[in-house]
Formats: sequence, structure tokens, C-alpha cells
Amino acid sequence: MDPQAEPRWRVAAVVPAAGCGERMARETPKQYLEVCGRPLIVYCLASFEEVPWLTKVVVVADDVSRMARVVAEAGLAKVEVVQGCRTRHRSIRVGLTALAEDPPEVVVVHDGVRPLVPLATLRRVVAAAAERGAAGAVRPLVSTVLRPGPLLEHGAAGMEVLQESLVRSDFRNSEMPQAFRFAVIAQAYGSCSDEELEHGTECLALALKHTGVRAALVPGTPDLWKVTEARDLEVARAVLPRHTRHVAVLCGAPPPVDALGITPTGAGRAELATKDAGRSTRAGVPFLASWASDNDSDGGTDGGWRLACGAECTRVIGLLEPHFRSHSSSHRCYRSLQDLQRLSSDAGGRTSVAVVAVTSLRGRPLSLRTHLEELKQGLGSSSCLILILSLAEGKAKAEEAPGSFPRSLDIPALQEDVRQTFQGHGASVTILLRNPTGRRSQAPSTDQKEVDGVGQKENQEEKQLLDLMEALLQQHSRAFHGQVLIV
Repeated sequence: MDPQAEPRWRVAAVVPAAGCGERMARETPKQYLEVCGRPLIVYCLASFEEVPWLTKVVVVADDVSRMARVVAEAGLAKVEVVQGCRTRHRSIRVGLTALAEDPPEVVVVHDGVRPLVPLATLRRVVAAAAERGAAGAVRPLVSTVLRPGPLLEHGAAGMEVLQESLVRSDFRNSEMPQAFRFAVIAQAYGSCSDEELEHGTECLALALKHTGVRAALVPGTPDLWKVTEARDLEVARAVLPRHTRHVAVLCGAPPPVDALGITPTGAGRAELATKDAGRSTRAGVPFLASWASDNDSDGGTDGGWRLACGAECTRVIGLLEPHFRSHSSSHRCYRSLQDLQRLSSDAGGRTSVAVVAVTSLRGRPLSLRTHLEELKQGLGSSSCLILILSLAEGKAKAEEAPGSFPRSLDIPALQEDVRQTFQGHGASVTILLRNPTGRRSQAPSTDQKEVDGVGQKENQEEKQLLDLMEALLQQHSRAFHGQVLIV
């Protein structure tokens, strides 16, 4: 079978998650520890939930009611929770029993604390198991394996010495996922001894011993790691957002790159970034109706801030796009709040969404509360909002220092608007205020030193924006909630 093709068999999964996490040395079992806003086990279960050809997932839990709450809050419709046992093999046997009434043709076994389930690896393991009866993902050994022996000298009780050094290239690390024809794994667990159920850990070895099936070993990826010790949590917090986050760029300006999904035909990054550079180009469809005005006078029609998307917004999106690509599993530009709300609804809480709303400020500084309330409607509790507001060029008063914000801009009031609007909401919210260099609104200079100076200042501004975006996309907590940061 082509390993890239969709499996034609009925496939289900058993996820053992009844451990107490002794090596983690924490009161809370590691499967329930929150990582980037969600319990660790949800990452694994959500991956299975999104595989269309996997019909059912049985989670074998230490606490059925607690796990059932986690599953319900994550909106996982395929998952059934059953009571586990004190050892891994006993728990897996319970999971197989739960599938026995309507057994699948192939069953996948995957640890609940291995948060990533690469689809390509899963598909290859299932295909190999259907063909051979059993299969598992493996990885090369990183460290050399030593066989120790006791030191049989007087006064050296308990000390070990080197007995043999194994050839590392001859061995592999056994990883997950593993998969089996249901009849094979059911026979293996029906035949194994109490000793094996109590102390064994390797499912492929049970299949070999009790059914004679020699499992296919499928090369895995570095993403198959397991959260075992406290330091693994830090790795998870750094790695998981890049695999599970969706970046939604909300802006009415034409997006500068095809990767954002809706680039106008024939318009590339350079063309869009420089087109009409001396004036603010209005988008045909504003991303928030109440944030746009057809009146170009300061203050718009409502006498307050007018927010419009144009050339500066396009430039910012083009600058940040590489960060969106490297810090997310997918990213797309949205032109309306309704599209964003549909994204949030479709995700059902299973996907972390980073909403980056990009726009420009014009007019007098009144409250943005109404506009923030609109954005709030498109955010799930595990999402984050990064609102980038650029002051329209040439709008600062003449008596104010170049590059400074207008005195009338009440930043504490804006920060209070954010906190009041999102009080009690789980989303992390940050506003970045930008006052871009006014070079594009000024007549071209013939002084090379002046041109170089403006270019250096622009580079510094861009670097600061990139550094802030890096920090925000990597944030591991609510530390930035309600902050208004000046770039």
C-alpha cells in the first residue's frame, strides 16, 4: 500500500493515560499539566480527533470524571474515557476491551503524554501494521548503551562497573505511535502473564512473543518525544505552539504574500509594499465595519479615532510574515470579523489561534472600547490577540518631537479599555502602538547622510517590532495580558 494514501481499514486508538508521573515529581499527574493554555493530553487527543479515517479514541485514565471534563471542555467528540489500572499493560488491555464489542481492523496505541502525532508517521505505521500485523515508529539511539555488571569486591556493595558497550547503530529507540491488527494485539494481551502485565512496557515485544508477529519498524521524526521529566515541559512550551497554533491576520489591506491566502493576482510583495507609498491606500473591504469611515477628515464620522487599512498595514504584514510562518502550523489573512468568528467556532477550542489585527490610527483619541468588544467576539479562551496600531503619518502636531506620540493619546486609558473589555476572558491581549518614521510622507531628501539616518531609524523600528512579535508568539503565560507596548 502507498503510505501516503488514506487507510481503507477501520482504525481506532487506545491512549494510556493513567500514570501518576513519578519522574515528573509533581502533585498533578503530567497528563493534566497545562501547557500553553491546554492540558498536555489534549494535544494528542486533538490530533486524533482531526484524522478523518480514525473513528474512535479510547483514553484509559486514572480519574474518569476528571478526564471526562478535560475531553468535554476540548470538544473532542471521538473520545471515550474508561478507568485505567496501575500499570501500562493492564491499562492498554482495558482499552482493548472497550473496543472489543465493535472491534476495528487496526488499533493504534499512543501515549497520552506524547503530544505530537505526525500524520505522515501515523499513516505509515497503520499501513505497515495492516500488512504485517504490527508496526511501530523508531528513532536512532542518541547515546551509547552500556551493559553494567556488579563490582564484586569487598566494601563495594551496590557499585556497578562496565560489562559491555553495545554498538549504537545496531539498536533503535522504540517510540509511538504503534499499530496492530486488532486480532493480533488482542491475542497477545489475552496470552501474557501477570508478570508481563505488571512489569512490561513494550507492546511490540508482546506481539512477537505471543503471536510470532515480527513488527515492521517505521522511521519516525524528532517530533515523537515524550514528556517525562520537568525539563520536558519547557521543551513542550517552546515547541507546541509552532505545531498547533493558527495565525489569523485580520486586516483590510491587500496581503503582501501568497502564503497569507488571498494575494491579488499579479501583485507581489515588492509591488504591494511600494505601491502608493506616499499616501494611505484604502482597502476595498474594511476588516471591521465600525473601524472604517468614508470620511477622510481627522476623526472620521463619529468624532473619534478612524482606523483604516492601507500601505503601512501592508508593509507591516510583509515584515512579520516570516514570523507567522515559523511560529505556527498555518496562517492566513482574513478580511472580515465574520471569517475570524467562523475560524474560532470551527476550531472548537482545539486550536490555539493567534489573531494579529493590523490597522492605522487617524483622528482624535477617544475610547476604542467598542472596537475591542468586536474583536473579543472572534477570540477563543486559548487564543491571543496582538493588535498593531500605527499612527497615520504626518498626523502628529508640529510642536511635538519627531517620532513621538501625540500628547492627546491617553495610553493609560487605552490600557484600561483593554483590561475592562477582556476581564474574565482567557485570551491574552497586547496592543503594539507604532509611530512609523515619516520618510514616506516627506519630500525625498538629497542629503545622503539624512537618507542614511532615516534608513537606520527605520531598521531599528523594524527590529524592535520583530523582537516584540517574537516574544509575543513565544509567550508561555498570561504575562502580556492587557499590556499596551510602544514600538
